[in-house]
Amino acid sequence: MIARPLTFDASSPAASSQRWRSRWWRVVQHAGALGFVLGYVLFVNSPALKSKLAMLDDYEILDFVSSDRLLSWSRVWHTFRADAFASTGRFLPVHYILRAAEMKLWGINAEAWHACRLVLALFSGAALYVALISFLRPAFAAGVAAALFSGAHTQVWVALGFTETYATAIALLAIAFVSHSIRSGRTRPAELFGGFVLLVVTGACKESFLPIPLAAAVVVYVLLPRLRAVEIVGPSRWRTLDWVAMGLVALAYVTLLVGNVVHVQRYGHFYKGGFTFTSFADTLTFLLRQTSVDTAWPAALLGGAAMLAIVVRRSRREGADAVSRERRQIRASLLLLAGAFAVLVVPQCVIYGTTPVHYPRYLIPGNFFALLVIAWSGWVLQREPDRRWRGLASVIVLGIVVAATLATARGSRTFAAHFAVATRQFHGTLAQVHRLAEQYPASPIVF
Repeated sequence: MIARPLTFDASSPAASSQRWRSRWWRVVQHAGALGFVLGYVLFVNSPALKSKLAMLDDYEILDFVSSDRLLSWSRVWHTFRADAFASTGRFLPVHYILRAAEMKLWGINAEAWHACRLVLALFSGAALYVALISFLRPAFAAGVAAALFSGAHTQVWVALGFTETYATAIALLAIAFVSHSIRSGRTRPAELFGGFVLLVVTGACKESFLPIPLAAAVVVYVLLPRLRAVEIVGPSRWRTLDWVAMGLVALAYVTLLVGNVVHVQRYGHFYKGGFTFTSFADTLTFLLRQTSVDTAWPAALLGGAAMLAIVVRRSRREGADAVSRERRQIRASLLLLAGAFAVLVVPQCVIYGTTPVHYPRYLIPGNFFALLVIAWSGWVLQREPDRRWRGLASVIVLGIVVAATLATARGSRTFAAHFAVATRQFHGTLAQVHRLAEQYPASPIVF
């Protein structure tokens, strides 16, 4: 009797059942990972839903809404015309378009304003997860995405007046678009046009985001080809439409830069500070101290170190060709870290002069690149052929990221809760002052 070789029929019920189980397992993984990110965002920021309007940049809302529940369209136009091109030394037209639209929608309803901030935070977390899942496994993508919401810079989702809220959400939407496109093999400028336009828009929402579009272009068309991480269509293979798309993006970006320069020259520096070596040193000292305890940078550095250890180990094992290849990866990774540091520090010092960089929210643009370092470490780990070493290293790096994130969770939630209490007390004081003013209209009131 001749034994027949065993074959696997892909159309058999067993194969169909296996595909069904595999598909649903992927769905469960993504649902759990995304649920972790959204649950963390809710845990940290939900106490702010009980907040009232505050004096911390919210005065802009009160200036235009006044006692009206909703603004008329003529008043919305006045808001945009007065502030989008205001004599403040800043050029933020998109921010004021969005701000005027919110004034029209929410009026002085503080609960609606804060609910919108929470929705934007959830949207940002989901967008970052979608961007990362193109290259990382669900658990690692979720850990990196949650890291964006760790630290004191999460105040942008609690207070209403900060312009980083719009810029962060739009930037992460753009990054998700670009990341998914690259993963799908669409890497020409014409195919990434929408993403780069959105990145330019972020600079019209907040001036600290101005370096992001240029940095993204460098990552996509300079860094990724050098890393040979994915196949990128370089300039030598661009078509006419690609050059037109890149030219339009460059034109919009230059227009935005010129708008900011003209406003500074015409109206003076917004914060009335100048750029000096002393202010640079002061800013640098603060940012290094702040980032060491309050952001994703420690996890990024440790993750990057773990990644470098792995590529060195692989190089020694695989021979001369591998050594050359992995050295290129090490150099590119160090350049990535240096670029991230430059984006974090230099523009903030030049744009803001001396004092306002001491606010943690100015760390957000640089943290995008810290997260990129962590994501790059995870991607290298996933390519490690030694399964046991890959699993151990992945657990260590992911554990560092999650631990750094969770360590700040209580502090961030406490800040949101204290902010809600403080604003409600402030409104109680204002109500008391209002009653006293009505009772004693001729008497001065000091509070």
